[in-house]
Amino acid sequence: MTMIKRMHVAVNCSDLQKSLDFYNAFFDAEPTKVKENYAKFELDNPALHFSLNVRPFEKNGVLNHLGFQVNNTEEVMAMGEQLRQTGLLLIDEMNTTCCLIRRRSRL
Repeated sequence: MTMIKRMHVAVNCSDLQKSLDFYNAFFDAEPTKVKENYAKFELDNPALHFSLNVRPFEKNGVLNHLGFQVNNTEEVMAMGEQLRQTGLLLIDEMNTTCCLIRRRSRL
């Protein structure tokens, strides 16, 4: 059985430092990675992978994407098979980049 390790929420922001100041205080935690236009928090309580992406959002809102983190590619593939068997719409994106990391698979 696949075990979801963390839920993933990615939001857009226009000012990374201002957003970091807010989320440092909100989560009472430091980010695990900060780049010029990206930052992420990997929290245990709640089990959340939260990322900030510097991108314009005037028309589309601040939500960038939602997802979940599992332990390995095999768990992603097993979850994909489970979703296919239930008839839910599934799009496989193999060898994609997500959150500045090259992924072998993404559903």
